Parts: sequence; structure tokens; C-alpha cells
Amino acid sequence: NSTASEFSRKIGVLGGSFDPPTRGHFNIIKELLSRGIVDLMVMVPCGRRPDKNSSDPEHRHQMTVIGSTISLASSRQFRVSDIETSRPEGFMPTYSMMVELQKQFPNDDLMFIIGTDLLPSLYKWENGKLLLEEVHFILLERAGYNITYTTQNHYPQRYLLIRLDEHNIGNCSSTQVRQLVRDYHAAYQERLESVNYFYDRIVELISRRVFKFILQNRLYIDMEGQGSEFREIPEIQ
Repeated sequence: NSTASEFSRKIGVLGGSFDPPTRGHFNIIKELLSRGIVDLMVMVPCGRRPDKNSSDPEHRHQMTVIGSTISLASSRQFRVSDIETSRPEGFMPTYSMMVELQKQFPNDDLMFIIGTDLLPSLYKWENGKLLLEEVHFILLERAGYNITYTTQNHYPQRYLLIRLDEHNIGNCSSTQVRQLVRDYHAAYQERLESVNYFYDRIVELISRRVFKFILQNRLYIDMEGQGSEFREIPEIQ
């Protein structure tokens, strides 16, 4: 028989494209775990979305696993879910994903993580009314998006407002990384000295092993129709 201590864990769910996953994503996870806000963290790379030209879902899943292995090597309180990336149908709306994930953790309290910058539009998401009524949220306070500015009827019924240390989390985006990868490739092809600058900037934002995966799989360069221009793939140790 299960003991009471095995039930009612607080499980944080961080969804996103993770195209690619950045150190900022993993720093959020580390801070939520270290502060005891959650007992377990689950990252959910989204399936193929009709409104985004994202990388292959399997590539994004693999990058998330690689990044977590480096950033969260000592943590047993973490996992990457393929609940979306393994679906032939592709993208799963957040409410549906949380319902399905809850089936995997029937005795635990799942908490979906978003920034307060997304709060004003949350009610417009698919099944927005059900999201606000049924899903437990962790709201990460973003600078300039104080929760008090959001009308009360757009609040989730259950939420925990958290202020993270911005210095520890960092301010980087996957969009920024993708552009830097394109810049790095262009500089590498022309043998420009700036290649070292772009390399240093990239590995500040993502792990070297994720960067190596990106290069090996020629990610982000072909998306702009530039793939045929790149004759060589740089080596990353």
C-alpha cells in the first residue's frame, strides 16, 4: 500500500517550443525546485503547431533532454515529457495537455507555469474558461506586468504568484539563440573573426552539447532557406 507521503506532490509543468531550450528555462526550474515551490518539474515540449514554423518535435524533445542532462544533472526531481511531441496530431492545447498529464499523476497537484505577461490573454486560449476554473497555475512575475493590472475576471481561480531572481534567471530567448546560430554560421563560412564572438554568446545562452546537436542537425539555417549556402559544419568539442 502507498503511504500518505507519496501523494499530493506539487508538480510544476513548464510547456513551450524549447526551440532551443535555453539556460534561462533550466534556471527557472532550478530555482523553483531549490526554493521548495514544487517537488517535481516536468518540461513539455509542444507538438508541431500550425501557427509556428518550429523545428521538428523530436529534435526539440532531444535538445530538451540534452540540456536538462547538463543543467540538472544532479536532480531526480525532473523529467521531460513526450506527451505532445510523440502525438501524430501534433500540438495539444494547454487544457487538454494538462488533463492528459493529470492521468499520469492522478494523486498529485499539477501547476502550469506562465509569466504574468501572458495572464491578460489567458482567457482567450482554447478552453480558456476551463483553464481559469480548473487548472492550478504558477505565475512568474515579469517586470512591467504586475498582476494587479489584470482584470480580476481573467485570474485563474487557483494560482501561486512567484517573483524569481531575474539576475539568476537571465534574460535570453530562443529567438535570440536562433539568430545567433545563423550569424555564427555566416561568420564561420566567411572565416570572420566574429565567429568567436558569436560562439561565446551562444554558449552563454545554451549548453555546448545543445549547440553541437544544433550544428549536427543543421537546425535554424535551413528554416530561412539558407541551407544550401553552408558547405561545412563547424566542430564543437
